[in-house]
Amino acid sequence: MKGSGEPNSSVMDERHYGNGCNVQFEKGQNMAPHMGRRSRARQTIILIQQTESEHHASGHIGAGYDWNLTVRGREQAFRIGEWLKLRNTWSMFVSPQKGARQTADEMNRSLCIIPVVREELREVNAGARNGKTRGWYRENAAPGGTVFDPDHRDFPNAESDRELRNRVFPFFQDMIASLAYRIIAVSHGTTIRFLQTVMAGKPRRTGEISA
Repeated sequence: MKGSGEPNSSVMDERHYGNGCNVQFEKGQNMAPHMGRRSRARQTIILIQQTESEHHASGHIGAGYDWNLTVRGREQAFRIGEWLKLRNTWSMFVSPQKGARQTADEMNRSLCIIPVVREELREVNAGARNGKTRGWYRENAAPGGTVFDPDHRDFPNAESDRELRNRVFPFFQDMIASLAYRIIAVSHGTTIRFLQTVMAGKPRRTGEISA
């Protein structure tokens, strides 16, 4: 799954490493590039939250705002790639946001995978709190009720749980129905937690929210 060969119109970016690995980011829906038909064997799915970025270090809210990885975050991502390199071949899907792209980039210093960018994996849009401090959020967010409301928004222009579900759940369905045995999805905190909840079979905030 090395990124060699002629580029095509779906290629968004390309990295060249000293180890002879050329890796391209592709934008598309393909759930199993270069993989044969899968039997009913068990899948391995690894969800990776982007590693440490500037907002983690500064105490800001990431959400829909684009942040670069810190030096430590780049090292963390590289070490993840080194660990995964010893564990067979993977298909990788990544959020289009900067932190996830940089995490995949550092992992691919070892893995040499062609990541497919999926819009569904971007972080939840937090509206007015994107990029703000947590203190600002606590002072300005609309209070939630005592009963879970999938349409609640902390701010008028934020993404609700229902909207998050409608965006991310089709990716989950694609993933479990795909031909790939081993899948890596690189995304962000809230989106990762949603996918973890679905995979664990817990309906709250996921399956029980109708479109």
